Amino acid sequence: MAAFETTLVAIGWRERKFVVISQIIAQVDSAALRRDGLLRDVSENVGYIDEAALVQPRDFERYLLPESNSWHDPAKEWYQALPKETTFILVHLAEWESGLGD
Repeated sequence: MAAFETTLVAIGWRERKFVVISQIIAQVDSAALRRDGLLRDVSENVGYIDEAALVQPRDFERYLLPESNSWHDPAKEWYQALPKETTFILVHLAEWESGLGD
């Protein structure tokens, strides 16, 4: 059985170089990212799906899960703690083998 893990990476621009400001494994609304045409296939292994999106910090809140979802808080708290120097947020959805039966 396949499972997905979502990594959020805040990237900034310092001294003419991109830097990772912060990262977390947390869930967001991947259906909304897909609906808005932001997710792109970045898979290397044909057996698994990897998708990525670049989101401007000012737009990120629209991709948070609803507050009623138990996965909402980690991504929201991470986002709210980001510094203003955040240039964009990379959202990476990675499929992996869970080892559980279908």
